[in-house]
Amino acid sequence: MPEAMPEGTRTRRDLLAGAAGAAAASSAGCLSRLRSRIAYDAAEQVSLTLKTVPADRDPESILLGRELRDNLSAVGVDASLQLMDETQLLRDAFINHDYDLFVTEVPGHTDPDELRTFLHSQYAQEVGQQNPFGFSSAATDTLLEEQAQPSRTNRADIVSDLLQQVLHEQPFVVIATRRRTTALAPDLRLGAGVGFGSTLSYLLLDSEQRDLETLDVGLQRQNVAENRNVLAIDYRLHDNLTDLCYDPLVRHLRDGYVPWLASEYSLDLGPGVATVHLRPGLTWHDGEPLTVEDVAFTYRFLRDTSLGALDSPVPAPRFRQQSSLVEEVSVEDERTVSIQLATTRSDLAPSALTVPILPEHEWRSRSAREHAYFTEAIVESVENPVGSGPLRFESSETDTAVTFRRFEDHFLGNIEDPPQALEPFVDMPAYRELSAETAPNVGVVLEDIANGGVDVLDGNVPIGNVEEARDRSRIQLVETESPSYYLLGINARRYPLSNYAFRAALSRLLDREALVETVFDGLARPTETPLHDSRYVDEELRWDGESETGPFPGEDGELDEDAARDVFREAGFRYHEGTLRKR
Repeated sequence: MPEAMPEGTRTRRDLLAGAAGAAAASSAGCLSRLRSRIAYDAAEQVSLTLKTVPADRDPESILLGRELRDNLSAVGVDASLQLMDETQLLRDAFINHDYDLFVTEVPGHTDPDELRTFLHSQYAQEVGQQNPFGFSSAATDTLLEEQAQPSRTNRADIVSDLLQQVLHEQPFVVIATRRRTTALAPDLRLGAGVGFGSTLSYLLLDSEQRDLETLDVGLQRQNVAENRNVLAIDYRLHDNLTDLCYDPLVRHLRDGYVPWLASEYSLDLGPGVATVHLRPGLTWHDGEPLTVEDVAFTYRFLRDTSLGALDSPVPAPRFRQQSSLVEEVSVEDERTVSIQLATTRSDLAPSALTVPILPEHEWRSRSAREHAYFTEAIVESVENPVGSGPLRFESSETDTAVTFRRFEDHFLGNIEDPPQALEPFVDMPAYRELSAETAPNVGVVLEDIANGGVDVLDGNVPIGNVEEARDRSRIQLVETESPSYYLLGINARRYPLSNYAFRAALSRLLDREALVETVFDGLARPTETPLHDSRYVDEELRWDGESETGPFPGEDGELDEDAARDVFREAGFRYHEGTLRKR
């Protein structure tokens, strides 16, 4: 018989099994008899709903959600867990702003300027991944603005102050990060140029043992089979394939920013102008020419998808950081555009050129109002995307499968004397067709890879499947560092979540060290900064076993209820009959 586990020990299996005021005053004729009292017993109990996704899509998120719900309940909060489809969760979080708390994995950030649109109060009323928390802080706004200013030579110091400020105010909570773990057929190899997890990694997959006519992909999520709108934030948070239908002017590769649709570009940050020259002979997938007018349209459209038809602009929810750097685009000649940039740093300016260029003849009609705050461009399900990327859409079976074909007229197949950074991509991809199909769960995809029916998993192998996959000779696991992290989103539009002291107390209910062991089986790293994977995190901010907001009130993941309640009392909140009350 297996040895009995110590009482109180919780395993990952155990966790998965359970997954699924008023004031009154009276007067009796003289001031000396006036009495006022605050009736805390009449105040409402703090009630919070935490949204996350079912275990078959993201087991780690639901386990984190259950842990937080249980700890909230232990400190007297009326806490509940609501499971929902991932697309609906992202829609509630990033478009409708309809949530108290949510837990999910997000792609992460590689540059501090990405935090500007993520947290600046200027973006709190927009839809999309920009400030979905409704967070507003003058001190944070100032630091977000200063880190982008070209006059500031001490950016690293400003970013350090910014991260400290974010930890102090806790607009959201970073919990842990794990490496991206992808499953491949054993004969597949990834060419040099990018790491797996990058959108472009799909272009470099090849086999020395067989003719890879078709790359068969197993989808962890069915997003690309349901909706191929490149601007739809609720479908694109975890989707690389749709992006391969489109090309930017410039791409960011390992060696920096490299011209892509552009044959060359130059920056003159005196007047703040980027001059871009397009490659000759560019075409869209439908055969129409790709022109400088399409480039100018794209930037106007990303800044206002209503094209001026509504009282206020409706920016595209994706690529907001990049579009926020662009003020105006002018066509200079048939292959040249001039882009007027907002005042920013020289190392940030090229990021403005990395947005996908859209065909005006396809997207102009999507500028109509769909909702009080949305346009068709944001919410429409694009069945047949037309781009200029290395893959073109071929066909789909609703919600289950999608097929792309190699775009034979792509410039990568016709480029002469490519720069060194582009050499790995010339004449790629090796396959003629990419066929992607959904599966009930990742375990089915892994079985298909082992049996030779699937070449690659589009997604991240869940923690519970990693060891199994490693033990199978017919499955190749590729692990790469990732900026992604698990996030607790907090809606600061709602009381008491609007109170930074409450948010700080809330964050202390998560024992990151213990969660890495119980939820992630040790295959993750605790962290509390959104730039954990970048050079901007100094030693003072690196994880050292205890959160900057204070220690976990307990030990080894087991909450000390009395100590935890004291954390909320110290934050200025009160209890009545054992329940935490709104002030």
